[in-house]
Amino acid sequence: MRILSRRIPSSLEETQARLAALLHWPENLGMEMRRVTASGREGVLVFVQGLASQDDIHQYVLLPLQHQAGMPCSRERLHDLLPAPRLEVTEDLVAAVKRVMNGASTLFVDGCPWAAIVDTAGEAVNKAMTRAPRNPTRDVFGPDIWENIALVRKRLRDPSLMAVKADVRPGAEGAAALLYMDGRADPAVLDQVRRWTRENVGEDYLRKGKSSGGAGKWALVPEAQAVTWPDKAATLLSHGYVGLCLDHLSFVYVMPVTAGAILVSPGDDILRRPWTLTMRSLRVALAAIVTLGSGAVIAVYNYHPEMVPTPFLLAIAAMRENAAFPILAEVVLLEILQELIREATFRLPMNVSPGNAIIAGTILLGFWRAHCAVRTATSTGLCGWAACY
Repeated sequence: MRILSRRIPSSLEETQARLAALLHWPENLGMEMRRVTASGREGVLVFVQGLASQDDIHQYVLLPLQHQAGMPCSRERLHDLLPAPRLEVTEDLVAAVKRVMNGASTLFVDGCPWAAIVDTAGEAVNKAMTRAPRNPTRDVFGPDIWENIALVRKRLRDPSLMAVKADVRPGAEGAAALLYMDGRADPAVLDQVRRWTRENVGEDYLRKGKSSGGAGKWALVPEAQAVTWPDKAATLLSHGYVGLCLDHLSFVYVMPVTAGAILVSPGDDILRRPWTLTMRSLRVALAAIVTLGSGAVIAVYNYHPEMVPTPFLLAIAAMRENAAFPILAEVVLLEILQELIREATFRLPMNVSPGNAIIAGTILLGFWRAHCAVRTATSTGLCGWAACY
């Protein structure tokens, strides 16, 4: 529906229809439009669940309206009724919607061509700040689906951000929501994500909090990327990706899985464009080195030694003179050790950084090798002493 005028109409029904068009209500989850009545006069209270504090709404909006003699229709009476430091009056409908997306609660009254905006952006999503994440933005997803949707809305304060209820596998009970930007997400991709959710999401996801099956039954490449940071999820959604938010899971699935989605970093948005391009180019180059480096080393060493400079080739041959394994076995062993270290760092407590874990693991590995060397030398000496006697 096209908004013809930015001014708030006097008719409450017309105001509610325009608000429903702007906020995509009622299919957009989290957008609340509640009717309030006092002394025969009707009004609509609009806020976003999760961004607006329920305690502030009850204390600064609902309680004053319950204790007044009639619904306020004059601005003087309105300032006497509602808290003045938190109160703002506007006649612009679009400005009122923007304040709603910032966590405020807006009251529209029948017969009044203005709206009362009360600042209720309290501690609604700040409890996510106390989980001590590795993310420098200090917030991560939690097990509550409504809190996760609010964390994304905190990043994308746009009414076109849709949170629509998703159908799950028959027999499964639980909350599931699709997150996407209206007008940016591809409808074909959106339909495919709906179909994937209907076929894959069951009791193991919604009740037990399990995420097994995200890569498909026989697929090596994952069909959905698990994102634990709201800023990265917001960045991907703004580029047209589709998110799937499930209850009891501390991350959001983002689909489709592409190289750009894996290599994107939320920190790119705070840099200037030349530095952003430089960082992304380095990230792509490092990914190519990690993917193709091992195969290139084996191919050059075994089949094309003429590509290596002669002094370097002689140095490699001298170092490998007493090697116990061929170059292929050593490369595979190093890759396995690297993946083991990475998997170990991912499962540490969140207050321990991966860098500290790798350093500690290297130190412990060094102590273990020194201990083995001492035991070997001791056992060799004892055997020699016994042989002499």
